Amino acid sequence: MIDEKINKTIFRNKYWRIQKNAVAGKRGCKVMLMITPLNHWRHITDIPPDAWEPFGEMLTWACKEFDIPGGALFLRFGPMDHNTGTMPHLHWNIWVPDKSARGKKRKVWIPIQKTKAEEYADRRRTKRYSIRYENGEVPDEI
Repeated sequence: MIDEKINKTIFRNKYWRIQKNAVAGKRGCKVMLMITPLNHWRHITDIPPDAWEPFGEMLTWACKEFDIPGGALFLRFGPMDHNTGTMPHLHWNIWVPDKSARGKKRKVWIPIQKTKAEEYADRRRTKRYSIRYENGEVPDEI
């Protein structure tokens, strides 16, 4: 079963949803959001032109809602062995480092390559969800 505390949907529009990741602090982030399409798109070329405006509106909402002064916006797309993704579908991430943790700041880094053991662990962890997604199901929480 999917743990709704980990990836709770906080915003949705016609094409996209934003989910807040509850483990942001473990990665040294103040804010950690994931933007996933409601449709199953694997590659950036799968995104229809009319989905970009709602995507921009979502980014604006997120920056205002979380008072984001800056951070990283990155996209995982294509084959997972090229992007270290844990899901076989396109998804964006917004990461904002936690600058308030005096003396306890952690390095925040975005991996684009993992070891075989890390890839295997990711595949095991996401197998059930991936099968559901591949079969056309779009669960509210992932």
